[in-house]
Amino acid sequence: TFLYNAQLILEYEGEEPPVEEVDVELTSLLAPAIVNLGDTIFVAATVKNNGSEPVSGTVELSGVTNRGDTIGPIVQSFADLPAAETTTLVFTYVADAYTKPYKINWTATAVVEDDTVPFNDTDTASTKVKR
Repeated sequence: TFLYNAQLILEYEGEEPPVEEVDVELTSLLAPAIVNLGDTIFVAATVKNNGSEPVSGTVELSGVTNRGDTIGPIVQSFADLPAAETTTLVFTYVADAYTKPYKINWTATAVVEDDTVPFNDTDTASTKVKR
């Protein structure tokens, strides 16, 4: 009877071994340009996984009106988004019935743990609410 034992040893010369990159990008934030008081506003945020492995995280949507009122944050989750793929999350908000028209400035941010490229995680849009 023969007994064999083998061991593989990897040594890197020069460069370090590749590191898994985590990067999500908020590629677009779409909101209607104009709605009427009392209408439901649909805001769509599209997230792309630019990294090398599937990621899970959230998108946080907030709004600020020209009156200084704040909306949100409204948070939605995404799970196991494959590398190079996108997903779109749709948020809803009912335009409050103020007596005068107003504008909402929306900001959405994609949030994942250990994102190596955070500058591409945020996008903005605006909606005018009229009577």
